[in-house]
Amino acid sequence: SFKHALTHEVTYGGLLGERRRRFHARIVDAMERLHGDRLGEYAERLGQHALRGELWGKAVRYLHQAGDRACERSANREAVVLLEQALGAVEHLPKGQEALEQAVDLRLSLCVPLSTLGELDRARAILGEAQRVAGELGDRRRLGWVFGVLATTDFLAADYAVALEHGKQALESARVTGDVDLQVVSAGYLGVSHYDLGRFRPAIVSCREALALLEGERRRERYGMRIYPASFTRSVTAIALAELGEFGEAMRYAQEAREIAEEIGHAYTQSITLHMLADVYLLRGQFVLASSAAEQAVRFAQEADSPAGFMWGAYRLGAALSSAGRVAEGLPWLERAVEAATRLRIKTNLSFIVSRLAEGYLYAGRRTEAVEQAHRALGIARAQSERGEEAWTLRLLGEIHAHGEQGNDAAADDWYRQALSLATELGMRPLVAHCHLGLGKLYRRTDKREQAQEHLTTATTMYREMDMTYWLEKAEAEIRA
Repeated sequence: SFKHALTHEVTYGGLLGERRRRFHARIVDAMERLHGDRLGEYAERLGQHALRGELWGKAVRYLHQAGDRACERSANREAVVLLEQALGAVEHLPKGQEALEQAVDLRLSLCVPLSTLGELDRARAILGEAQRVAGELGDRRRLGWVFGVLATTDFLAADYAVALEHGKQALESARVTGDVDLQVVSAGYLGVSHYDLGRFRPAIVSCREALALLEGERRRERYGMRIYPASFTRSVTAIALAELGEFGEAMRYAQEAREIAEEIGHAYTQSITLHMLADVYLLRGQFVLASSAAEQAVRFAQEADSPAGFMWGAYRLGAALSSAGRVAEGLPWLERAVEAATRLRIKTNLSFIVSRLAEGYLYAGRRTEAVEQAHRALGIARAQSERGEEAWTLRLLGEIHAHGEQGNDAAADDWYRQALSLATELGMRPLVAHCHLGLGKLYRRTDKREQAQEHLTTATTMYREMDMTYWLEKAEAEIRA
């Protein structure tokens, strides 16, 4: 009867608590009868009424469902509130196995939006409790899922060795229990952890194990993760192949990942897929295409309310613009990305971000800041065992010391050779070619013609084999000079 919101609230507050509880319980009953064939659409309202009606079992079920639906549409803060309410309702259930199982499942679901929002400390604390409860239950399958989700948070915290260990434990549980969903998730995150450690072939093997299980309708499932594995795992495979110089196959995986993400329409997945596509373009020297993909990635990250996604998209956008000669536009994006990384305290990719900022400063002629940030990036990469990024940063230090009137030829030669050695060990053919190009330019300038010719010829041959046309033209120009 009371239409005005304030009057409604005052009237509602005047009801006795027990009477309010009964009304809410009756509303749940009425809604279930009226909407029995599509209760999922009303999960949040049903959950709120069940919570206030103290129908604890129904409150847990509907609020959990509503929280998962919020994750699906990338409403992460809303999802956290709903899932925390569901977790609170579990405390009112009769103590027993079912309540403990629901407590584990809810904690696993809650870590998805928390990780997306960058709240890793909370996520890890919640997972620690989930691990304890699953251990008490002796539930091998749920314990496997705890390890699987731990692998994702370990990865975000740049604890790659720990992520690999948790991923292996999850994969072992998946095989023992026959849980195909867990096998998909754990193999995928083993792949991305291998990638960030510079183990590109093992990364591809793990990702392909996951992809073999992601056919047909399984491509459209989220498996309780913050990102759709069918798209994400293809993207990781693509960038690992690109680091090895296998661009034709890399582009096939990257385009498939993009198509799946567009078909699903999940904003966070689209953001991650696009910024990893930008990586492939950046590695190949296609900076205009990289800028376009990264710009879209930033937009989808903002739509998904993902500060981490914004950070990853922003540094790719800054790197692409700066590499294309648009330094004045690119540098602010790089600085914003470093600022976001500092604020969020997300360590994964931090060395990548700082290294790209150093490169931006080099393009802007700010050599002192370039040196400072490059050494910072190198320290982070080494501390976090990110050997691939260590190799790229060594080459960047060679570029910085070879650049301009303040250049140091001997130091540049040393940095290039360190980069070349590590890149060769890791099979990073595009980077190997860049090191040969850098050494060739350095030796041409210092009138070591025979050595210059040798390195430039090697670079030209490699660029041609990998179809890296932008860089091929640079190397050929050096040979002509």
